[in-house]
Amino acid sequence: MKNALIIFTKNAILGKVKTRLSKDLGEMETLKFYQELMKMTRNECLQVEADIHLFYSTEIIQNDLWTHPKISKHVQLNSDNLGDRMIHAFDKMFQMGYCQVVIIGTDCPYLTGATINEAFNYLSNNELVIGPAKDGGFYLLGAKSPESLNFSNIAWSTSHVLSTFLENIAYQSTTIEMLNIMEDIDTIDDYNRYLKFLNSVNSNNL
Repeated sequence: MKNALIIFTKNAILGKVKTRLSKDLGEMETLKFYQELMKMTRNECLQVEADIHLFYSTEIIQNDLWTHPKISKHVQLNSDNLGDRMIHAFDKMFQMGYCQVVIIGTDCPYLTGATINEAFNYLSNNELVIGPAKDGGFYLLGAKSPESLNFSNIAWSTSHVLSTFLENIAYQSTTIEMLNIMEDIDTIDDYNRYLKFLNSVNSNNL
C-alpha cells in the first residue's frame, strides 16, 4: 500500500503565524513557539511509514528544518480557501499514484507518529479517517480517493468545520474511523494548557 503524508505549514515569518496567539504572546515569542511546533511535527512524522510531502503556504525554502531525504517539498495552491488548497494537495498525491493519503498541520503538539501510523492502518478498512480537534475542526484527515472529500460551504476556523464536513458526505454512506480528540494550539488558553501538560509530563519523568 503506497502511503503519502501531507503536511501543511505556514512559512515561518514574523507576524504571519498564529496571529490569534500572537495578540497575547507577542509576535516574536509566537514565531519561536511555531518553530518549535514545526520541529516536533517533523520529528514525529519521520517515524511514519509513508512518503512525506510538505506543502508551504507561500514558497519553498531550501536548507531549512524540513530538508530531509524523506521529505518532498511543494507549495500550496494560491487560494484563500483552505478546502481548495487541501483538495489540490490530495489530488496531486492521488495523481502521483498514492493509495492512501493523510493530511495534517503543524499546530497539534499532541499528535504522534504512532497516531498517524494508526490513521493509515484504519484507512485499510475505511474510506476516511478523521482526527477531530477540540475546537470543532480536525487535526488529521485521511482518504483513499478524492471522491470522499467534500469541503463545500465550510466556514473555516469556526467550530462548525467538522460537523459541516460530515453533513456534506452523509449521503455517500462513507465508512469513517474517528481518532481521539486532540487540541490545536491557536489561542493563549490553548498555549497555557499545553504548558501545563508539559509540566505534568516532566514531573512524571522525574
